[in-house]
Amino acid sequence: RRQRQMCIRDRFHPEITLEYFKRFCSENSLEWEFTEIIDERTVLPQQVYFFFRQKDIVSILKVAHDKGLKTGRDIGLLAYNDSLLYEVLENGITTISTDFRMMGARAAEYIKTKEKIQEIIPTRLIIRNSL
Repeated sequence: RRQRQMCIRDRFHPEITLEYFKRFCSENSLEWEFTEIIDERTVLPQQVYFFFRQKDIVSILKVAHDKGLKTGRDIGLLAYNDSLLYEVLENGITTISTDFRMMGARAAEYIKTKEKIQEIIPTRLIIRNSL
């Protein structure tokens, strides 16, 4: 069975994020679907879940554990923005994240110099055991 990518909608992140998700899936011939519901009907084997909020991973993991699904084997997990929690949870959750250290350094630089900064902070993929 082919994996389907599930993106859990989050109303607090820019809509452009979802557009890039759709474009990535299209360019890589991946089936995808958006969902706002996380339950026994939507958490299924052979799917990858891309989520924005930490509370969503709790919901996904509760359902997955109840169904006997193991991350990295039965389901895949991909989080938006890294955290220390994702390093240790479920043997590591893969993330797409901006470089928060660089962002903080640029913010501190602005505070010190008052020089306006317009810069794109790079995003990186941190691969862990959840995919």
